[in-house]
Amino acid sequence: HERLNTALYSRARALQCLANYDEAIKDFEAVKGPEMNSPELLGNLASTYEALGQVDQALFVYDKMVQAADKSDATSYASILHRRAALCSVCNHQEQALMDLDTLVTLNPQDVMARHQRGSTLCVKYSGEGGHEADRFLRIALEDFHMVLELNPDHVQARLRRKEVCNILNQTLPDDDAFDEKIKSVEMENQLHIEADLVMDYALKMATDIQSDLKGNQ
Repeated sequence: HERLNTALYSRARALQCLANYDEAIKDFEAVKGPEMNSPELLGNLASTYEALGQVDQALFVYDKMVQAADKSDATSYASILHRRAALCSVCNHQEQALMDLDTLVTLNPQDVMARHQRGSTLCVKYSGEGGHEADRFLRIALEDFHMVLELNPDHVQARLRRKEVCNILNQTLPDDDAFDEKIKSVEMENQLHIEADLVMDYALKMATDIQSDLKGNQ
């Protein structure tokens, strides 16, 4: 069985790399014994289902991964939760995504990715709701964005989300003058770069036209 499992898994990975996802799934699922529940195999199986757009099957595999995970290995466990939360977020399974993100923030309060994703998910879920409950969750989102920006001041998406939440809650936005100046500087650099490219294209075109005219007059 061990040699057969190795052969099946290797072929499944090759088929996955070739985007032959249906055949890859058959080989992944043909693996028997303890290897069938290995994090590596299940992770690749879930990714293959995702590639096919089969969300329910992918989530089922992620559920198995979470159940089988060694929770004493915080890094591996967090990686699985991140993957399931990401898929749940894009597939409108917001409650499950928030549960996973809450767990991730509990495991590591300085997890920038989890903080930002939780804040963003709460924004999507509650920004148009109104009422005390919505405000309570939006304040949690605001705390998440504050933490993200404390850990990574250049996180543009978190800064924009924070501004959105402050507007909803009618709260004063923290001083972003330095960041705004930085954005303006980057925009100016991009504009100058674009203008330089346009000038170069124009110069090349002019040179080509002049060369053609000279050849025509010979």
